[in-house]
Amino acid sequence: MERQKIINKYILSRKISENFDLTLKRSGRIVSKIFDVIAEAIVKGDRVLLVGFGTFHARNRKRRRILHPRTREPIELPERRVVQFRPGKKLKRMTANQLDQSEEEKGDQHEHAHPQNQCEDSNQPHSDQNTQPMNDYPASG
Repeated sequence: MERQKIINKYILSRKISENFDLTLKRSGRIVSKIFDVIAEAIVKGDRVLLVGFGTFHARNRKRRRILHPRTREPIELPERRVVQFRPGKKLKRMTANQLDQSEEEKGDQHEHAHPQNQCEDSNQPHSDQNTQPMNDYPASG
């Protein structure tokens, strides 16, 4: 499994800048404005539907009781508004296909590492795989 990358506003701005021949500053303003428009719509109670990607909306979460993780005492959490995201069909399909491909790659790596297929559990990740986030992206501001 390859290392998980963190994509932040700076990276999005840089990719848009490169793809549309814009300055980084201009693409950064565009990305920020898109996020502002989405956030404003959600706060107003609108649904934000991005076909193929997904839907953002706010919903009320009911008051509930939980146990405090440390003391195990019951705590009452008040009703609150939360943002919910539901992935679209295309995103779901792309994610599932990526999982299928990574499972195939894992199988291929497994066969190369163990040519006689004598490994007890082929679902166990190999010890040389690193899943730590990459920290080589500049911080955004």
